[in-house]
Amino acid sequence: HYEERLHALATTDVLTGVANRRFLLNRADEEFSRVQCERQGMVQPESAGCILVDLDHFKSINDTYGHQAGDEVLREVAERFKHCVRRYDTVGRYGGEEFLIVTPDSSFDDVREIAERVWNTVRSRPFEVDGTRLNITVSVGFACIEDSDVSISDVIKRADDSLYRAKTSGRDKIIWLPAGEMA
Repeated sequence: HYEERLHALATTDVLTGVANRRFLLNRADEEFSRVQCERQGMVQPESAGCILVDLDHFKSINDTYGHQAGDEVLREVAERFKHCVRRYDTVGRYGGEEFLIVTPDSSFDDVREIAERVWNTVRSRPFEVDGTRLNITVSVGFACIEDSDVSISDVIKRADDSLYRAKTSGRDKIIWLPAGEMA
């Protein structure tokens, strides 16, 4: 039991109970390596993807209702994400109010569909904060591993650029930018 607890502490975000950033990045890197190996072996594997999600106007929740309320929203968001992805996808807290979801064995359409479910699970039902119902939205950017990618960092950067485009073009959107296109 002690080793299991140590493993959980090393891989889990304490606040939300989902994967922490280090574990997420390792998991994403493993997927990238798997896809690269299969492609070199002339097998045309399903790709894999990364979905970055940022809560819109999160600072105003903390400012208006306090950090405990903000923490509660983050926990509830993480819980909703865990229930709307596939069992082998990895949901984690990337930092602050940003989440990263690693989607192994996924076509572009698979990743887009998961991104849409993630986007919808937040906006479809209000959050309860101190007896107040809050309608919260998220901005979503995603990317799939492409042949031109040198490392998982390229994929995450494209997802981040897509997320940035979603936020700067009005928020509450899902955006995907192909390789070579910058936000």
